[in-house]
Amino acid sequence: QENEPDGDALLAEWRLDLYRFPSGINYGLATPSTRSFGPNETRPIRMVAFRMEEFDINATNVLDINNINLVAGGTSDIAFLAYNRGSFDIKTPIFSQFPVSRFVCGLPSDSEITFVSTGVLSGESTGDPQETIAYQWYKYNTAITGATSSSYTLTGTIQSSDLASYKVRISNTFGAVTAAVTLSEGGTPTFWDGTDWILPPTYIAAGITVTDKERDLVFSGDYTQDSGVLEGCNCTVPSGSNVTISPGATLKLFRDVTVANGGSLTIENDASLIQTKNQSENSNTGAIVTEREVSSAITDDFIFWSAPVDLFDLAAITNPNAAQAFIYDVSAINTDGTAGDFISTSGVMLDAKGYSVQVPNEFVPSGFTASFEGKAANGQITIDAFKSPSANEPAEELRHWNLIGNPYPSAINVEEFLTENTALEGNVRFWSNGNTGNTALAGAFYTGVAYTYGDQYVTYNRTGSTPDMFGGNIASGQGFFVQVDESAGPTSSVAFNNTMRFDAAEIAYDNSQFIETNQSSSVASNPNNQLVWLSLVDTNDAASVALVGYVSGATNGNDRMYDAFSDGGALRIYSILGSSKMAIQGRALPFNAEDVVPLGIDLPSSGSYTIGIDQLQGNIFNQTQAIFLEDTSLNVVHDLRAQPYSFVGLEGASLGRFVLRYNEPLSVDEDELDITGVLAFIKDNQLNIQSSSAIKDVAVYDLTGKQVMHYTPDGNDMTFTAPFNFAKGLYLAVIGVGDQNPMEVTRKVMN
Repeated sequence: QENEPDGDALLAEWRLDLYRFPSGINYGLATPSTRSFGPNETRPIRMVAFRMEEFDINATNVLDINNINLVAGGTSDIAFLAYNRGSFDIKTPIFSQFPVSRFVCGLPSDSEITFVSTGVLSGESTGDPQETIAYQWYKYNTAITGATSSSYTLTGTIQSSDLASYKVRISNTFGAVTAAVTLSEGGTPTFWDGTDWILPPTYIAAGITVTDKERDLVFSGDYTQDSGVLEGCNCTVPSGSNVTISPGATLKLFRDVTVANGGSLTIENDASLIQTKNQSENSNTGAIVTEREVSSAITDDFIFWSAPVDLFDLAAITNPNAAQAFIYDVSAINTDGTAGDFISTSGVMLDAKGYSVQVPNEFVPSGFTASFEGKAANGQITIDAFKSPSANEPAEELRHWNLIGNPYPSAINVEEFLTENTALEGNVRFWSNGNTGNTALAGAFYTGVAYTYGDQYVTYNRTGSTPDMFGGNIASGQGFFVQVDESAGPTSSVAFNNTMRFDAAEIAYDNSQFIETNQSSSVASNPNNQLVWLSLVDTNDAASVALVGYVSGATNGNDRMYDAFSDGGALRIYSILGSSKMAIQGRALPFNAEDVVPLGIDLPSSGSYTIGIDQLQGNIFNQTQAIFLEDTSLNVVHDLRAQPYSFVGLEGASLGRFVLRYNEPLSVDEDELDITGVLAFIKDNQLNIQSSSAIKDVAVYDLTGKQVMHYTPDGNDMTFTAPFNFAKGLYLAVIGVGDQNPMEVTRKVMN
């Protein structure tokens, strides 16, 4: 008996240790975690045999038996039922090849799924028609019409209704057997053996192959993807395996990432992890590491960050060094008395939230690597964006700004992001940091001229980037500003989703455009678009830049995706659209050489400045198209292709003094110009004069009429500078200008 410790049926005992395996881990790779029963338990081994005579089988009728079915009842750990085939001549079919269960990664699927089985006789064939084997395939126990061969192929596109339990019944006159399989949604297990990716033995034996995108990548050992794309349906990193995706390489999955405790998956700087299924929830499990390098740093600088993983501690960005961190509050009152300011923050980084983190002095100037560890962000992610309060509302170019960030361990495309989020103005803005000198930027227009675009924002929209140092893809870890549209409500939901992470061919967007160092646009220019970048430069080569572009889709009015407001920098140049100051202005194609674009400048102090071409793009602008700057104060039309335009400007805003134009100016004699266009001022004990014609004589008088200085400049310069070390007060400068018809003009100057 089963419960008796001995007896005639007891042959021996065997030791039994049963363990539980972690859920979701392949059996071949799983490590036992806990015992199911007590240790060193024993079980009896018993055998029972029956004589054929007990079933009325004897020498007179044994050859009449064509099939034997054995069924047992009761309980046992393992039960074996057997009979001596040598005693019978059985003609029933058996499987020589069982069908194999299959997987499809996503639905609908264009994968070709074929179940294959092979049946043979269990004994020797005599050619009797009754021995002929027939096949019938079933879906949920319902016979499939016409599915009567050894294989069954699902035709057409596979839909969710095709996911089911299938079976095949092989039969002849003497009996039948069945084998069941399933078609399930998910990846086909594929294992890294240290050299190659291999399928399970049953798949290999059946001659089954799967495409890369259908694989469930199981990293049985350490693995490094040095370049290119490693593609699969999903991936599993078991305990003890270390997986690295190197800079520039991509891990492309449709479904989920699973990283077991004791395993690691590292997405190195500029590498990408994309998940192409457009889903609402994040079903990844386990922690990955995403790295982002800051290649250089300067004292007291800030970098805009965003976490590409869940529940990451803000302080760990600069670990082990402490740093100040801030978020931008659209309602906080700043030092100008208007709404919008940075406020201190700490703790866990929120999904899609942007943070401004100061670079610790310990990382200056070498830089550092931020390592974000946590569950890889995936699926739809939303964050609220707010408008500035009506009280204390700043100027239009400074209101409604929100600091958010890319929430994924891959780049997102700006245009796809802005197309999705129509409550936002059609541009994004990055902090360029103080080390973004322009000396390395390709395409600088004048030979030997370099500008320093430090401590300002980089603005990007469909027209282009200004300065030209961003290619249209926001890198992982990157924080950035967006501006809520004036017509939107007080609160808008900003949405991110997986479709923003790859193009129409499911290729990951370039993840190398992290705005913190010198870099230039990575987007190839459209030769039909005509772009001109204009730079305003001071005597220390600090510069501001504005972009005017004639691009497909833009109009000469205000277009959401093509025009962008200027920021509030003390030194800035901008184009004027209506009453708005624009860092980027998109204008309609085809290009018209009669077009004129008013320009404005803001100067931090009075002094000498230069306006010049930073870059040109387009099959017209890159050829011989004339580009002029008109100075309406001095009645000067200057050829910017020849050289930058130098001028003297007064502190503050100057709206409309300059005009960008493309038509040839009429030839006018210098002495026929409006000589009232003469500027004069005193700054830092220096007298500065600029004229539209040659300066021939300068005399300065105090209010008593006493002449305090007199100069007769050499040559025909239209600018003049001289020391002015006299008492504070008001003076009169009498300036002689012109060659053939000399004239004098008088200007009041304040010292």
